[in-house]
Amino acid sequence: MSNRAIAQLIRLLDKERTALISGDLETVIGLTDEKRALADKLEADDTIELRALSMKLAQNGRLLAAARDGVSDVASTLKKQRDARTKLSGYDRSGKATMISGAPSKTERRF
Repeated sequence: MSNRAIAQLIRLLDKERTALISGDLETVIGLTDEKRALADKLEADDTIELRALSMKLAQNGRLLAAARDGVSDVASTLKKQRDARTKLSGYDRSGKATMISGAPSKTERRF
């Protein structure tokens, strides 16, 4: 049963990799339960197959980390843009940094 589970898990990891590369995170999330069920069926009999499985897991782990970092970067950039529209920093007469906040406008001008 273990060899069959490994083969199914390798195919599932290939599917996950394709979804990660295309940015289809819903598919990635949907594969979690199936991966967990197949992982429970694994036995440490075939080291060559397990090595291949380990390589695919590492590769997908790197892709997941890159996706996480990308989402974090986008969130940070959006926050900076929002702050730039609503806050202005400057210096007072004594040279201390001050924050000048303005009311957010109801309309946004786009160029």
